[in-house]
Amino acid sequence: MTLLMSDNVDRCFENCPPRQFMPALCRIFIDETAPISVLEASARAMTYYMEVSNECSRRITAVDGTVKAICDRISNMTTDPGASRELVEQCVKVLEHICQRETGLVYEAGGFSKILSLVRDYGNVIHKDTLRSAMTVITRLCSKIEPDDAVQADYSVTLGTLLNHNDLRVSESALRSIAAVVDRFLRKYMDPCEFASRCGLVDLLLGLIVEPSGESTSGEEQSFVLTGKPISFISIVLSLLSNLCRGSATATDLVVR
Repeated sequence: MTLLMSDNVDRCFENCPPRQFMPALCRIFIDETAPISVLEASARAMTYYMEVSNECSRRITAVDGTVKAICDRISNMTTDPGASRELVEQCVKVLEHICQRETGLVYEAGGFSKILSLVRDYGNVIHKDTLRSAMTVITRLCSKIEPDDAVQADYSVTLGTLLNHNDLRVSESALRSIAAVVDRFLRKYMDPCEFASRCGLVDLLLGLIVEPSGESTSGEEQSFVLTGKPISFISIVLSLLSNLCRGSATATDLVVR
């Protein structure tokens, strides 16, 4: 608590040096009997250290089992109704910092599926900034997904649903996440069609660009207007559509039909 209440960073790092305190905080997370209040304070302390110096993230990943323990605490929210929402949200913040340097370790610890499940099942419960942080983590982790895993799981369904989220930042993160997965397919010279078809991705993407005008008359084709999304957002959509067409003849047919 002294660490969290400190208003002098230099003195804090002098009195509580990361090389000594970070391993101790990690051991608290590995301890399955640690009280939620202690875990939450530990997660906040980890976040504090990494906000001052992201080099501190390496001291977390250096302690075996810590990243997995943090990921497991996030999954507790989906299995334990008594789990602390604040603890889960703080764990997301910790992983967001760790992912800036050690994305692969978080993915290997099962972080992707657990955070995606959190967003899918509790996205309307957690705070907005936590949801955005979770989506940032998901976007980074999507760069590690193997195409075969992406096809077998329902990742595209969850991410596809998030494309129409009312928070544009969440929607854009979902868009970038899908783009990262599609890029993985292209790098492996694999057709992303099966991944994309599970959520009707092409139709979802086109729907982000244009929408029915509502002015069609009998016997005439439906007319469309732009959705009003920011140009930067539309640019990502068009880039993703281009990559889908480049990697899949089926996707191309859906776009030009």
